[in-house]
Amino acid sequence: MRKYLRNITVGAALLLLAGSCTDKFEEYNTNQYQIHDADPATLMKSMIETIVNIQQNDSQMQDQMVGQLGGYLCCSNTWSGTNFSTFNQSDAWNATPWNTPFEKIYGNFFQIQEATNSTGHYYAFACMIRAITMLRVADCYGPML
Repeated sequence: MRKYLRNITVGAALLLLAGSCTDKFEEYNTNQYQIHDADPATLMKSMIETIVNIQQNDSQMQDQMVGQLGGYLCCSNTWSGTNFSTFNQSDAWNATPWNTPFEKIYGNFFQIQEATNSTGHYYAFACMIRAITMLRVADCYGPML
């Protein structure tokens, strides 16, 4: 019985070792539908969306509830103890104007920076979009150090 189990174990190990080695590892593990070379024109689109929020929840959080108009444009019910008119926002809602711009800006910004070697009009435009977006974040939270 021991010899039988040993043979099965050795056979399974050899089968795994023989089937796991390949010279085409990179080819098999590369997503063929992913953009591999950063195209600044393509990356710029989601960065521009942070200047004027086209998604309604982002616009509400950044402009109306937490941002410059926070406390002015809000409903009068307390929503489980949280109320924007008394500046008692929930932590999750208060974090939205911080998290959303950073998620949409910096991943693409660093790819554009790398693709353009920090030169050219795409990089300059990306820097302007980043500055405008971070000004909006500073409007919500104050100076960032």
